[in-house]
Amino acid sequence: MVEDVSDPVSTEASLLGSERGFGQIFERLPLPSYLVDPFTTSIVDCNDAAAAMLGYGRDVLRSMRVADIDAAMGGDGANTVLRQPMLAGRAVQAETRHRTRSGEVRDVIVAAVPVDIGGRPLAHCAVVDITEHKRTEADLRPLAGDLEIRMRVQAASRETAQIRASRTEHLTALAHISRGVAHDFNNLLQAVLGSAAMIARHPAAAESVCRYARIVAEAADRGASITARLLAFAHRGDLCAEAVDAAAAIEGVHDALSSALGSAITIRVEAEADLPLLLADKSQLELALVTLAANARGAMPHGGVLTLSAASETAAMNWAGISPGSYVRIVVGNTAFNGNGTTRGFEPFFTTKPLGQGVGLGLALVKVFAEQSGGGMAIDTH
Repeated sequence: MVEDVSDPVSTEASLLGSERGFGQIFERLPLPSYLVDPFTTSIVDCNDAAAAMLGYGRDVLRSMRVADIDAAMGGDGANTVLRQPMLAGRAVQAETRHRTRSGEVRDVIVAAVPVDIGGRPLAHCAVVDITEHKRTEADLRPLAGDLEIRMRVQAASRETAQIRASRTEHLTALAHISRGVAHDFNNLLQAVLGSAAMIARHPAAAESVCRYARIVAEAADRGASITARLLAFAHRGDLCAEAVDAAAAIEGVHDALSSALGSAITIRVEAEADLPLLLADKSQLELALVTLAANARGAMPHGGVLTLSAASETAAMNWAGISPGSYVRIVVGNTAFNGNGTTRGFEPFFTTKPLGQGVGLGLALVKVFAEQSGGGMAIDTH
């Protein structure tokens, strides 16, 4: 009788070859490595790297249990973090502490995977020594705390400096506004006092009295206009936002301006169809359009074309101080342009108009309104 046993012999030879290959890798592995019986926690074998780390000979280690070198294990080897997965035949990784022959305790990370050597279930435990890393981390922790404190102090110093700079800027702006107001009201008072003096000298001259009275009234109107603009500037945050149709707002302003600007000015309206609604104060928007139209009219003393346009636009960069996004762009343009003072056009109380014809708050107020409404404003001279 003949029995073919070639396959079992081949399989056994293959297993022996695999075990030899594993043994060679185990011996040459630079990481400290052990073969551990998960049931008894005894160290079945170890490599030279493990012996060198712990200071024991390999024969001594083979007679020890994991509890003899693992500071986290009790005498019964009850380190459930590592042992329970090993008993269940599962891979596990955990941080623990190993005790060397000299009594030094090393911080290590153990990675254990199940292996079968000669039909015996074991766990291959590879060890990474992280003691120096932990010590460096502990040494740097106080420095990190000091660095954080220094960074907080520097941040507080920068914030204080910014607050001081902002206050200085506000005081400078307030001083400039005060000078402008004082100058304008001084001119008005001169007109009122001079006209009153002339009326007192010639009370019986009806024509002169009427003329000087008109001067007084005009000065009072200019003073009231300055006061109103100052109040608007002071309360620029008090806006009543609502959904506004930009095209309808432009048409409404067009109707109001047609007669006010005179026949020498042609008004052209260009509104894109299906514009999205704006969230803005409608009355302030109309006032802003009228203000810009009046400035454009002043730049065309001999007549020209005034254009009111609105279109949907995507701002891809930080234009006029606004963030990238979708906006409605409203343009008030004119065919003749007077470029004087454009670099200071938004400066409160700066004006290029003759004395008594402007107070220099129009463009500043429009810019403030645009910014308060989530947009921005710029002057294009091209």
